Amino acid sequence: MTDPRAWLDQVDARTNAATDGPWKVDGLDREGQYVTRPRDLDEWPEASMFFVTSKGSIEEDAEFIAHARTDLPAATAALRAVLDLADMWDSRADHDLEALKAFPVEVQDALYGQAWDMKHKATYIRTAITTALEDA
Repeated sequence: MTDPRAWLDQVDARTNAATDGPWKVDGLDREGQYVTRPRDLDEWPEASMFFVTSKGSIEEDAEFIAHARTDLPAATAALRAVLDLADMWDSRADHDLEALKAFPVEVQDALYGQAWDMKHKATYIRTAITTALEDA
């Protein structure tokens, strides 16, 4: 089973090791390769990064690579926010279940389901993310 936070840490480490973004696509070079490079390296063309793709559209591949430098950190931050929300729901449910013990049985019965509903939703979120990352 993939630990989502460990996977995010690995993705963030690879992202942080790469040259800062945003990157851009300059277009085709003399050999017909797309040039992708960080925007702040415009004055150093030798710092360009070249790539070639053997199938598909090289222009779209270049756009994907250039945008990945800023899209990926945004996506990992969003995924961490969802995991944090699931943790918050789980913690809140634990708190509520413990606090319910001090209330009369009628109140416990009325609120017990709500607390467990939060725990279940948190579990569903984590399971969905973990399942999606199985092949990552």
